[in-house]
Amino acid sequence: MSQIRPIGSSPIGRVYIPSSPPPQASDNGVIAFPTSLALELEFHLMLESTHNRGIFTQAKKATYRRWLENPDAEVEGNTTHERNKDRNDRHAAITGFQLDQGCIYRKAELHKNTLFRPRYVALDSNAFEIIQKEHRALKHYGMLLSICLCSIVLTSLGVDKTYERLTENYYGITRSNVAWVVARCNICTTTAAAKTKVLVRPILSGRCLDRVQFDLMDFTSIPDHEYNWILQIKDTFLKYV
Repeated sequence: MSQIRPIGSSPIGRVYIPSSPPPQASDNGVIAFPTSLALELEFHLMLESTHNRGIFTQAKKATYRRWLENPDAEVEGNTTHERNKDRNDRHAAITGFQLDQGCIYRKAELHKNTLFRPRYVALDSNAFEIIQKEHRALKHYGMLLSICLCSIVLTSLGVDKTYERLTENYYGITRSNVAWVVARCNICTTTAAAKTKVLVRPILSGRCLDRVQFDLMDFTSIPDHEYNWILQIKDTFLKYV
């Protein structure tokens, strides 16, 4: 069993308490993810707007934990809808999840021809930090690729590698969640911009002397008698100098 434990604090009532770790600098001194309450709050709001059912809220975690600790308990709820929901939660918790030292794990499963071991269920209070941690562990994969790749490809591969690593140990985090975080990594965005290949526009000529190039070279530091400059003129059509 993987010894993964919950990270950081959690929402209390309707107030969200972020759990960002201290900023970590790279070798060149650039902070990948600066401590920003606004950034983590924005991530939390994004989760709410996308209705990601895989990432658990504290309330959902408490419900599933109650059923995993006591599967024979009575269904709770004041209305028929609430009781039916609690009954569905009991079925989902018992059939798909397990409890280990207070943490909820997705049971080992075969999904799309891939066999997954028990995976820690990410919470809305620590998913942001988990993605950061795994992306940093990959040494910002996108920045290690060839300089000939454009920034879009760099970012895409960085997301794919981070998501692939996450799915091995965590349950609930989607690729779009990873893409949202990686797109805000200062190191990856800076490196991708620096490695973007400059667009080269060829010089087109249709006939002799249609276009010429001038190159004036300064030899005043090492003159040849009274000659201090060399002017080179090249016909771009014939390549004649």
